Amino acid sequence: ENYPLKPSPSDAKVLIVCAHFDHLNWLPGCVDSVLAQNHQAWQLIIVDDCSTAPSSLSILREQANRDPRIKAITLSENSGAYIARNTGLMAADPDWTHVTFIDPDDVATPEWLEHSLTILKGRQGTVRPAQKSGRQR
Repeated sequence: ENYPLKPSPSDAKVLIVCAHFDHLNWLPGCVDSVLAQNHQAWQLIIVDDCSTAPSSLSILREQANRDPRIKAITLSENSGAYIARNTGLMAADPDWTHVTFIDPDDVATPEWLEHSLTILKGRQGTVRPAQKSGRQR
């Protein structure tokens, strides 16, 4: 185990990326569950993958306005979940120590982040890999 042991779980800032496409009915519940986390040092980036509902933009803004740690981005064309997730990674504040993903129809328990950080025991770099799309532009 040659992982750096900094920061401790209490000092960790978790980047949460949510790739969103046409799940507007569920998104507020997902955001509620992030807001209810016991571990409060996080940033949530919601990346909308060009949803088709006319109300998408207003609902995304409404969710982002709930807390300054939430940011919403809308892609100009439907590009798939990997592009949306990578866009979220690139748009995040640079001070995150850990990254995780949540789907818009997921509801996390209040202990989700705290438990994950405890399991990691402060190790950095334990992330899910981002992948490039095979699409040609």
